[in-house]
Amino acid sequence: MIDPYQIYSFTLNRLRDGIRALCPEIGIDISGFGPTAVVTFRPDPQATANQITAAQNFITTFDWSDAATQAWVSAKEPLIKDFRDMAQQMLSDIDAYLAIADTATAAQVRAEVKAIDQRLKRLIKALGRVAELVAG
Repeated sequence: MIDPYQIYSFTLNRLRDGIRALCPEIGIDISGFGPTAVVTFRPDPQATANQITAAQNFITTFDWSDAATQAWVSAKEPLIKDFRDMAQQMLSDIDAYLAIADTATAAQVRAEVKAIDQRLKRLIKALGRVAELVAG
């Protein structure tokens, strides 16, 4: 279940994602929240009439419900789970290394530093994807 304080942010991200998927834009303005919100967007000058119409229809029929936002977040949940799993595995691996660090050979240290760097790189990439999810 989504934290009630995140519903607002995720709902707006879902709205923006939907508009951007249908029509290239240079700006989206949202005044208010929920079915009475006023949503306007400024299409990119290269947007076609069909793209603009599709985005306008999306705005008109947008489902502001918490359930729709929960479904949207759940669809993205595997990404968040992957991120959490990677982070937990990294912490476990680092703990295991630290347990032998004082007696490790130079080759073991180099191998572990390389492995930690590779895991950290994957974790940073996953964090970037999670940040995109949260930021919209």
